Amino acid sequence: MFKALIKMDIRKHYISMLLWTITLSLLMFLIVILYPMIKDIYNSIPEALLEIMESFGGIPADVLEYYATEAGFLFQVFGAIFAVLLGYNLVSSVEKEKTAEVLYTQPIPRRYFYLSRIVVLISFIFIFSLINYVVVYLGFIMTADNMNHGSYLLFSILNFVMLLYMGFIGLFTAHAVSSQTKSMISIVLPIVLYVIYIVAYATNNELLKALRYITPYTFADPVEILKTDFQFEWISFSVYTVLVCLLTYIGYRLFKKRVAIT
Repeated sequence: MFKALIKMDIRKHYISMLLWTITLSLLMFLIVILYPMIKDIYNSIPEALLEIMESFGGIPADVLEYYATEAGFLFQVFGAIFAVLLGYNLVSSVEKEKTAEVLYTQPIPRRYFYLSRIVVLISFIFIFSLINYVVVYLGFIMTADNMNHGSYLLFSILNFVMLLYMGFIGLFTAHAVSSQTKSMISIVLPIVLYVIYIVAYATNNELLKALRYITPYTFADPVEILKTDFQFEWISFSVYTVLVCLLTYIGYRLFKKRVAIT
């Protein structure tokens, strides 16, 4: 029965996952293969403008730095929205379609419902990340530009972890709010966290800089990983690892209350 629950969730959500994956992969691929043309534009920029750009990180030295500055943030924000929506909809779609009452009356251990959604969440985010990884890498090959494959792999792994954490937060949110609450509420979180990260990154105020530890974008920052001397943000990673574990447990307790289990 556990496999049947997994198959049910896969059938219900795989089309949405594929649409998100194909759309974002093609967008990232397009941005990457445009690098030779963008590189020519960089070479024609006036000196005065170059000096201004230096204060914002300067001109990318290769296609990997270009990807980090021009595409990485788009991939993370839209990827995070996909992950949170996926986690949220794995729960809310069943309840809104009024099939939850029938499902939960079946002689199936209730933990199977919760665990099956976790399995599908992890599997879909892995597929999403893997396809994007391969498609973007093909774009790098087509540009015929030198790149550090190790750095790209590291970024992809950390970004996968970040998206996974966002997905678990979406799963928790679905259990924490009313079943009638629209899924759009889950989109707010990735955007708010990204704004917090930008504010923390741009300010000189030490208090505001500390806000970077409450956003998962910090430990998976593409610019830090692909363009600078990377130093892993252990604090941000640890905070979110503990938070996600805690929310997963609380989410299960809320789920049990939702289906009237004591």
